[in-house]
Amino acid sequence: SLPNNTVLFTINFNVVSGAFGNTNISFGSIPTQLLVAGANGSSISNVTYTNGYVGFVGLPAAPQLIIGTVAQNNQATVTVPVTTRNFTQYIGFQGSINWDTTKVRFAGLNNIHPTLQGLDFQRYNSTSNATGGISFLWLNDTLQPQNITDNSVLFNLVYNVVNGATGNATLSFSNEPTTLLLTTAQGTAASNITTQNGTIALQGGTLPPTFTIASRSHVSDSTVALTVKVNNFSQLLAMQGSIQWDNTKMQLINVTQVHSTISNTLFNGAVNGTIGTLSYLWTDDNLTAQTIANNQTVFILNFRVTPASSGLTFVSFNNNPTSLVVSNASGDVVPNVVYNNGIVTFSAPMCLNGTTTITSDIQGATYQWQRDTGTGFVNITNGSAFTGVNTPTLTLLNVPSTSGGLVYRCLVNGNYSTPYEIVFTNYWIGGTSTAWEVPTNWSCGVIPDRNTEVVLSPRGGNNPVINTNVIVKKILILPGINLTVLPGMLVTILGQP
Repeated sequence: SLPNNTVLFTINFNVVSGAFGNTNISFGSIPTQLLVAGANGSSISNVTYTNGYVGFVGLPAAPQLIIGTVAQNNQATVTVPVTTRNFTQYIGFQGSINWDTTKVRFAGLNNIHPTLQGLDFQRYNSTSNATGGISFLWLNDTLQPQNITDNSVLFNLVYNVVNGATGNATLSFSNEPTTLLLTTAQGTAASNITTQNGTIALQGGTLPPTFTIASRSHVSDSTVALTVKVNNFSQLLAMQGSIQWDNTKMQLINVTQVHSTISNTLFNGAVNGTIGTLSYLWTDDNLTAQTIANNQTVFILNFRVTPASSGLTFVSFNNNPTSLVVSNASGDVVPNVVYNNGIVTFSAPMCLNGTTTITSDIQGATYQWQRDTGTGFVNITNGSAFTGVNTPTLTLLNVPSTSGGLVYRCLVNGNYSTPYEIVFTNYWIGGTSTAWEVPTNWSCGVIPDRNTEVVLSPRGGNNPVINTNVIVKKILILPGINLTVLPGMLVTILGQP
């Protein structure tokens, strides 16, 4: 017998990043039948089971609607994709898209996403100016909420280029004549939609700059470096903005490898509650417009990942505290700049010659895993090194040291999952002695090598002492532990930020 209201046990959960709404925690008879037995061993009838639920505070990630940016390339007809991110649990979608009819003429829609079956659109032209546009409307017939995978194409806009048109044609989301709206499963309007307008670069036109933060999968209790790359950085005079992330999951160490063209960029990091921010400001000292070649790294963000971090965190361009602005050679603000945010997903530490699994963060009907060894992604096949290459979860078998730094991704229904980088991590446990070169002092049971990231934490009773030459990829020394390098010993760190 137990007193009333006695706690039998506690169930602990990790909450998925971005979760919202409610989830039920329910008793059930699958896989184990619900049963309470009395003193005589027989089942007691009419047992009352009261289910629980967890309510999540906050809103889902803001839905994003993105009009693509393309170049005409001497073609009479141009196709521009409209894509989405965070399209989760919506039953309706409507809005307007406008353009300059002196530059392009609407020819139709194609490649409409299967989820948007029944999408209706109407073309219109303004009688007072050169603005043309379409209004679009979709409502799920069954009123069942729908999800669309990130970066999926909602539909393509097809245009005929006006003969002799030059410069850029801007394609803009609008509330005229139809208000831009996403309807939630509860029948309410999503209030936090973000949009990104598009551009068609015609003859003599230029594509707007694109800034991209890399996405990575990484282990907790380690470090991660995210490149920020640019495209179409042509004849620019200044730029500024902010980058944000979840500071409870990772903290900024520093910014490195700032491109020589913008070497005088000012960076200012701050923490506001749980949010980490980095503001950046660059102006050419000589007031001379500068150009950076496409796909160049302009700087690298180096983070320390919080121990036991799980799930994911977004690393996002933001207008707070410093507004996102890019200025051209004339000092004018460049319109329709493209900002691509990054995602860091956290995974369990990987040991040399171990076996691990990678799961795609997007779903679909077809899967094909790919690997990049430094020359681009290529499809992989099942064999002694991999299984599950055509499933959502890829298994890597007996992963050798030479795999360190290789990157995997999954092609799902024509879209790519977040890349996953192979990172070997070995933790000092110091359970045997102070000797670095003793395998049993390490969590993986082997001595770290040149492809291994080392984490020194006060898990055991001994501080490490290096009495041999050491080559590792990185070393992270956590508070509470000391590292001693004896005289004459050389420690080479290949990838330390």
